[in-house]
Amino acid sequence: MLLTTTLTTAAAAAIINIWLSIRCGQIRTKDSISIGHGGSEMLERRMRAQLNFAENTPLVVILFLGLELCGLIPDLALAIIAAVYIFARIAHGIGMDA
Repeated sequence: MLLTTTLTTAAAAAIINIWLSIRCGQIRTKDSISIGHGGSEMLERRMRAQLNFAENTPLVVILFLGLELCGLIPDLALAIIAAVYIFARIAHGIGMDA
């Protein structure tokens, strides 16, 4: 079994996590903040978006792994669900700036 959906989702999640980290780093550099959020609401929002991602995504990827290993959901359906999750996480990261 290749676990294509799980591995693709994990790779996409790694890229999103790097992107969320970079977004925090941009505010830290711009506002010279090294620890915490330094009173910056935007940095606090971006930190929360990154932490929310880090808290939830490992569990979701593990669940995708289990579903893919058990074959309980057709591959195409699981891939669509995974894609929706990934796009929702991107939207959340962007939405937290609003």
